[in-house]
Amino acid sequence: MHFQSPEYLVDRLDVIAELFDKDWTDVLVEAIRAYIEKTADS
Repeated sequence: MHFQSPEYLVDRLDVIAELFDKDWTDVLVEAIRAYIEKTADS
């Protein structure tokens, strides 16, 4: 995935990814998928 993320978002993703021992892009993709699932049901 290639796009320019805001610095604060990347910083937060880095912290979350480190906590869960994952790559930050994986954390971002999971969050987007969860958001889509949640909003699709609305």
